[in-house]
Amino acid sequence: MKFALFYEIPVPPPFTRERENAAFNNTIEQAVLRGDPDEVTRAAKEYEAAGVDMLLCLINPWNISHEDCVQTIELMGRYVIPEFEK
Repeated sequence: MKFALFYEIPVPPPFTRERENAAFNNTIEQAVLRGDPDEVTRAAKEYEAAGVDMLLCLINPWNISHEDCVQTIELMGRYVIPEFEK
C-alpha cells in the first residue's frame, strides 16, 4: 500500500524575498539527504524506519557540474543503494 504525505501549511505572512528565501532554505534542510555515503545511508534508513518505501533521487537541481553529478550517481550506486538491497 502506498501513502501520500500531506502537510497543513499555515497562511504565510506578506510576501518578501527574505521570507521566501528563508522558507526555501528551511525546506531544503529538512528534505535533502547529503553527506558522504555513510551519512546518506543513515538518513535514508531513518526514512525507511518511519515507513517510507520510496525516495526520489534528484541530482543537479541547481548549478552543479556534470562531473559532480556523475560522482554522486557513482557513489549512490556503489555504496548507498546496495545497503537497501540486502
